[in-house]
Amino acid sequence: MNNVVQDLFSERDFDYIQKYALEHHEALKQAVSPHESSYGVLQLKDTPELRMLHEKLLPLARKILRTENLIPTWQHLDIHAGPQTTQTPTKYTEDADYVIRVVVYQRLGWEITVGEETLDIGENEGLFFTSEKEVLMSEFPDPYSNVVVNAFFFFIEH
Repeated sequence: MNNVVQDLFSERDFDYIQKYALEHHEALKQAVSPHESSYGVLQLKDTPELRMLHEKLLPLARKILRTENLIPTWQHLDIHAGPQTTQTPTKYTEDADYVIRVVVYQRLGWEITVGEETLDIGENEGLFFTSEKEVLMSEFPDPYSNVVVNAFFFFIEH
């Protein structure tokens, strides 16, 4: 089963990550690899800002996942936009036992299937799941005007 937590971040931290993501949209466009841009996703990985928020999530992650043995490993922020946005089934197994996915911004919702469960997650809602579960996004809605920003926070259990 997947856990969804509403109001994952405090209002202050959520405003911070949302503003951070939207301010960096143009810079990300210039910094992406050709592979990422062909899929309509711009990605920002392992920044000091994301690491700070990752650390803030650690106590909640330990509580939700019922383990004190979690260590934050890495994180990234994805901005999805444009008609090339597609999604192939993914498993987040690199340096991860658990994943928190949080919707940072969305003009239109974008359904996600984790394992056998399809969910529609809203802004500042965190989805907690194990890394061995396959993740698949639905068809990207209204690709010519939609923008969706997701942040991912990864943990290992030691």
